[in-house]
Amino acid sequence: MSYHYEVGDTIEAYTVKGEDVLPTISHIYDVSASWPEEELHELIGVNFEGLNMKGRLFLPDTMFEGKGQILVTPLNELVKKLKE
Repeated sequence: MSYHYEVGDTIEAYTVKGEDVLPTISHIYDVSASWPEEELHELIGVNFEGLNMKGRLFLPDTMFEGKGQILVTPLNELVKKLKE
């Protein structure tokens, strides 16, 4: 996990490896941290202690109960549809 935030004229960087539970930094950086933290929680299962989750961002609520699925269209098919 790596964060990079511009603070004034400098860039602050935070890097953590090998952990699946991290403290949230949303109280410091507001939405610029909470959105990526929610996204990482939903997509790869990293938990952020203290993060106020508002619900799913992308995946259906039943995704991990074996009832949902992600539909992905290959890029070559999308390009073909755009040309039509």
